Amino acid sequence: MGEYVLRTRTVSKKYGNVFALDNVSVEIKRGQIYGLIGLNGAGKTTFMRAVAGLISPTSGDVELFGESGEAALRRGRRSMGQSIESPAVYPHMTARENLEIQRLLGGVPDRNAVPRILETVGLADTGLAGSCPFVPFGL
Repeated sequence: MGEYVLRTRTVSKKYGNVFALDNVSVEIKRGQIYGLIGLNGAGKTTFMRAVAGLISPTSGDVELFGESGEAALRRGRRSMGQSIESPAVYPHMTARENLEIQRLLGGVPDRNAVPRILETVGLADTGLAGSCPFVPFGL
């Protein structure tokens, strides 16, 4: 795996005469946590959909895990999870149980992935590892 888990270069998405994204370049290194913050209509969802392969950018390049090109992006997208617009969480289940469901649905065979994720985000030894720390809107 390369140094970067995600790199975009001048990614744009145009709908008619309107740019939902206009030359967005992002570099996220392995181990970094990155947040997209902005007003409604700023392009956050459009950007994530382009990275996840749910839409095609009008122009620009996307690189995942140090690789680009359609075959490499398909492989890379199998290694990432996404929940765009609405959280994919079951509030009656623990954080560990929610992650385990996502692991199984995503086809991740590594049974140690969930404990590693909880460790990475600092929840392995806290009370939050045993219960879901938030309830999504609308539930």
